[in-house]
Amino acid sequence: MKVVHLTAYRQGGAGSAAFRIHRAMRELGVDSHYLALDVSDDSELGYIGIPKRYLRFYERVLMKVNRPVTAQQKHQLFCEQMQANVFYSSLETDHLVEQNESVRKADIVHLHWTSGLINWNRFFPSISKPIVWTLHDMHSFLGGFHYSTDQNRAPQALQSHNETVIKQQASLIGSAQNLSIVCPSQWLSKLAGDSFVHKNHPNLSIANGLDSKTFKPYPQPFARSVFNLPSDRKIIFFVAERLDDPRKGADLLLETLKQLDLPDEWMLVAAGAGKFDSTKLPIEYVGTVADERLMALLYSAADLFVLPTREDNLPNVIAESLCCGTPVVSNAVGGVPEMIQSGVNGMLAEQVDSTSFGSAIKRAIDHSFERKLISQAAHEVYSDIQTARRYLDTYQEALLRKVNS
Repeated sequence: MKVVHLTAYRQGGAGSAAFRIHRAMRELGVDSHYLALDVSDDSELGYIGIPKRYLRFYERVLMKVNRPVTAQQKHQLFCEQMQANVFYSSLETDHLVEQNESVRKADIVHLHWTSGLINWNRFFPSISKPIVWTLHDMHSFLGGFHYSTDQNRAPQALQSHNETVIKQQASLIGSAQNLSIVCPSQWLSKLAGDSFVHKNHPNLSIANGLDSKTFKPYPQPFARSVFNLPSDRKIIFFVAERLDDPRKGADLLLETLKQLDLPDEWMLVAAGAGKFDSTKLPIEYVGTVADERLMALLYSAADLFVLPTREDNLPNVIAESLCCGTPVVSNAVGGVPEMIQSGVNGMLAEQVDSTSFGSAIKRAIDHSFERKLISQAAHEVYSDIQTARRYLDTYQEALLRKVNS
């Protein structure tokens, strides 16, 4: 069986989840390849880089007079005209992914994060083989929006335009002859199944997997020494690609920490791009950490991991923390309640506000967690090999439908 995974970027939550599935597939002997815009060809890893598109002569001339040429430039101009202050993606790109040799030779095309990678108008009508699509957010059925929080904050003109985009999505996806939808969380699976776009597609839930040989508990003194973190402090850990991302709730965390009266022994460690405003707690910034082994050490160094997300699917960072044995405080939104049992492996805040989140942190601090049991239970759920085997079953079912159609 030949499988090709398509994701726009190797970096980020979706890219990491896609790579973990691909890596586990190769461990199981599957001929799997991984296509992304930000990787270079690497036969050992199964990477296939998508070539950069160079502008034609007339396009370079138009750019000199400030005329948008590429699909990305046109979409950026559209967003400016709409005064869109939220993340909003286009269904069009200039990439011809469907013509890639690995895509043409594959038995299964596995989609992940596709924004900026596939052109819907060309891709779906041209792929006759089975497509399995792992949804990492709502973009495949919510028009250009990725989460309903962005949709609700968007200008009315953009929301109205988006209704047309959703109909376009349904029409183009309808041209795909054999499409299966996979959602990491049951929450997203239900939303997809109830949507206008995916209501007629096979739909199941498979949790994202990770490498249990990497994400495991490490001795806390050693983990702290790697980052030169103090041994006499209690550590709250927070990570986000951007520390100012409102969906991940960085502002909510900042407000919470300003109000929360914690003992002097506590401090915050933050990983990601950017910095916070001042808080009562001392803060140590470790910057962006791309290496999974270093991330596992950060989780192990912490006493508590916090993620005040406003809306999320099945956050990789929660699974990673739990596998390292570190309890988690988060909001009861999206797929998060499927991951956290209050008093067992963390605490859930029932309301998305600083008061509720602060109360959850206080309860977690006062609670005694069994870190070894947290790690063991998480490994049973988030094993990458187990996830890969479930996907193999999904591939076989899709191939069987193709034979019987």
